[in-house]
Amino acid sequence: MALTPEDLLNKEFPETKFRPGYDKDEVDDFLDEIVVEWRRLIQENEDLAARNESLQEQLDNDPRHVEPDSLSDAGLSGYAGTDSEMTGTLPAQDESGPQADPSVTAYPDYELGTRPAQER
Repeated sequence: MALTPEDLLNKEFPETKFRPGYDKDEVDDFLDEIVVEWRRLIQENEDLAARNESLQEQLDNDPRHVEPDSLSDAGLSGYAGTDSEMTGTLPAQDESGPQADPSVTAYPDYELGTRPAQER
């Protein structure tokens, strides 16, 4: 159950019989202050939610944030429709691709196939 400002206003505290309790007027004044602030916060929250919804609609309808159909399923989130341009050219390569030298390894201290599985 959500606690509302009206719940605070309507809350009744029983009076104590055997020992002195709180001053009822002080408690009521304090609860009145809480209710005023609570209502202000609820209104502010509603205003912010409406503003958020309005901004989200603007963002959703902005053509700069629409992904082209060819990229919609490519998993490229955040695509903003930017254009790229080619600034230079790469040298042509033959169709076979680069040939790797099998004698070159990332670990020259070991012969091929003899490097330990875990180094400490």
